[in-house]
Amino acid sequence: MTIEIELVLVDEVPEKEIALFKREFLKNKEIIHGSNGLTSAMTIRDWKRKVIALFNKPNKNQVKTKQWFIVNKDHHLVGCIDCRYRLLPYHELEGGHIGYSIRPSDRGKGYANQGLKLALTYAKNEVGLSHCLLTCDETNTVSRHIIRQNKGELKQVITLNKRKIEHYEIFLH
Repeated sequence: MTIEIELVLVDEVPEKEIALFKREFLKNKEIIHGSNGLTSAMTIRDWKRKVIALFNKPNKNQVKTKQWFIVNKDHHLVGCIDCRYRLLPYHELEGGHIGYSIRPSDRGKGYANQGLKLALTYAKNEVGLSHCLLTCDETNTVSRHIIRQNKGELKQVITLNKRKIEHYEIFLH
């Protein structure tokens, strides 16, 4: 069964909805992976400007990145996902090409799997990547499962700040 979602650009989502999305993660003391700093952003408006600039005109120490929100068929914001056009050294350790998060109240509904499929299609067709690196903490069994469902092959496990990070490669055919 295919879950109906779409990836929408950050400037298409009202700030109020983004604030509610962020609040749910903060309430659970969670980082919003795949959001380019939304967790710690002082204002939604400044964060939006930052991620739009990451795509249009990244600084020399940044990577061109496409940022989306994942919206379900009822137009409810359920998650976020990003795609980096290339990797900086720290992305090669943790983060990879694509990062994502699903809001706590919407987990287990297939949104991450479908969002990752769409982001991988974008990485192949729009960015021109032949493969993507995805990473997850060794303890994140759900993310591991989603990556493997999308043909992720475990390449290595590294230790970073006393955490074990799994590195998966997905070939884009």
